[in-house]
Amino acid sequence: MDAEPTPAADTRPCAHCGREVPQRAGAGRPFRYCRDNDGACQRASRNSRMRHRNAPGLPGQVART
Repeated sequence: MDAEPTPAADTRPCAHCGREVPQRAGAGRPFRYCRDNDGACQRASRNSRMRHRNAPGLPGQVART
C-alpha cells in the first residue's frame, strides 16, 4: 500500500485566495472556495462581484447586463 497521497486529484485552488481546497471523492459539485474560514472567501468574492456590478461606467454596465 502506498502512503503517498495524490494531492492533484483531490484538491483544487480556491477561487478567491488560491489556497488548495480539498474535494470530495464522490460525485457532486466541486468546492470553489475555502471551507475552513466560515465562508469568508465566498463572502469576499460575492462582495467584490457586487462592487463591480454597481460600478459606474462601462465595466458596471457590462456586469449589469
